[in-house]
Amino acid sequence: MFSGLRPGEKLYELLLIGENVVGTLHPRSCAPRNRCYRPRR
Repeated sequence: MFSGLRPGEKLYELLLIGENVVGTLHPRSCAPRNRCYRPRR
């Protein structure tokens, strides 16, 4: 028996919170409007 991640499997999920999302082709899925995150300095 093998235990571990399979190719493409994620270790964790990111949650989207807020109004800055757009729909995708799947009705129960959404994506962030901004794809790049740059922390403030």
